Amino acid sequence: MPEKASDVLVVGGGVIGLSVAYYCAHAGLSVTVLERGEIGQESSWAGAGIIPAGRGDTARSAYAKLLGTSSQMFPQLSAELLDETGIDNGYLRCGGLELGFDQADAHALRSAAGHYIKEGIAWEPMTLQQARELEPALSGPFQLAYHIPGMAQVRNPWQLKALTAACAKRNVRMVTGAQVREFTQDGDRITGVRSADQSFAAGVIVLTAGAWSGEILQSLGVLLPVKPIRGQIALLNCDPPLLHRVIMMGKEYFVPRADGRVLIGSTEEDVGFDKRTTLAGIRGLLDMAISTAPALATAQLERTWAGLRPGSPDSKPFIGPVPGYRGILVAAGHYRAGLQLSPVTGLIVTQVITDRPLCVPIEAFRVDRPTAVLADKIESPLAH
Repeated sequence: MPEKASDVLVVGGGVIGLSVAYYCAHAGLSVTVLERGEIGQESSWAGAGIIPAGRGDTARSAYAKLLGTSSQMFPQLSAELLDETGIDNGYLRCGGLELGFDQADAHALRSAAGHYIKEGIAWEPMTLQQARELEPALSGPFQLAYHIPGMAQVRNPWQLKALTAACAKRNVRMVTGAQVREFTQDGDRITGVRSADQSFAAGVIVLTAGAWSGEILQSLGVLLPVKPIRGQIALLNCDPPLLHRVIMMGKEYFVPRADGRVLIGSTEEDVGFDKRTTLAGIRGLLDMAISTAPALATAQLERTWAGLRPGSPDSKPFIGPVPGYRGILVAAGHYRAGLQLSPVTGLIVTQVITDRPLCVPIEAFRVDRPTAVLADKIESPLAH
């Protein structure tokens, strides 16, 4: 027999699912979160936590508005989580540098600069000498540099810990080891889900299972083109600290932490649900690191890992109702921007459920939108 129904049942306990639970609970809804493994231990934990500079109020495209609104939410959310739980998520407005190494990079950066100007985002073109004065460890063969003072970072594990604690204080129920096998329904209304040994009922189901979301939704005959894209990361320990700002190089990056550690990322590999790190993948990251900042060669290689990003055909998330059914929403396919987009996604889903005005229109992110072949490049060069 299903247990007492929750107002909202969140399927997936990563940063998107926890953010949905957090905002729904703040709206006074009863929430249950189901996670197939352990809370926050898939791609949410594995990411680098880069928060790009953005402004939702001046953004031109739907995706830029989503990203900008979420970036602007982080300072307040971080303060709220600290106040509610005593847990610091590591939010730091550290600024960043974007580097270009060839003509393709230069074109992408100049295009980004056009967006920054139109949207009123602070940026500063720099000579190579100026960039190296700002970050003396850099000495690689880059040709173009932009300084983005509004770039920030969050420590992914700390954000997950803070959200989990805040949800617990709001009486959100967390159920781990619960792999959803099928949905229960009454006509076209989804009323709950079944795992191997339990049934769960709810007024609204929110599917936030990341790379597994497409498989779960198949049982309803709905195609959700989300697939896992492996990203490998290396963690270096530098003493003394060598870098102080986020360094972006296309899809690769350095994220320096305040304690001297530096995240080096990341690969993009279409290898299914394989989370193993590889010699080739990690070697490529380390070679890139040493060529760009040779002083990193003396750093300790502390750890390597990989996560499975939920990739979508156009690199944008799916947010909104499932076509043909009532009582079920999707928030998945955030690709490289899951943590970045988690606050705005959680708020939007809550606004949909409570029938409140949306902070960002979601037509561009609907489940049944036309999608192209998986893009080689993400719309925002900062979406990592």
